[in-house]
Amino acid sequence: MIDGSKFKAVNNLDRSFTSAKLKRQMEEIESSINRYLMALDTQHHLSVAHEVTNVGLDRAQLSLMAKQAGEAIASEMLSAVADRGYCESEEILACHDAIIIAYVPKPMTSADKADERLNNDAFIYDSAKNEYICPAG
Repeated sequence: MIDGSKFKAVNNLDRSFTSAKLKRQMEEIESSINRYLMALDTQHHLSVAHEVTNVGLDRAQLSLMAKQAGEAIASEMLSAVADRGYCESEEILACHDAIIIAYVPKPMTSADKADERLNNDAFIYDSAKNEYICPAG
């Protein structure tokens, strides 16, 4: 599973960081990352590759991280599951070229919401009637 967790360092004019404050901030960030990594499922070893980046968007990380995970577990066949923040066609194509099956939901775009279109998640399945119920009625 590829997780979209982000760690952001902020420094603006309202905050003047001394060397001591910066060191303490870096220690807090490192501690936060370590707590996150320790919280992962250690029984099944779900985290096999990780990378810390200072790039604000992680959309371009899907194929890179999936390839690293494949190398770490020495697998020729791999499936990567990621959140919708990783949905970028070039990255999905790169996974396909590397024989990695990528499961990434399509993002909910603001244009869809502006046009008042509903996505599949909005419909509720009624198994008794074997039909979907439209939220608009």
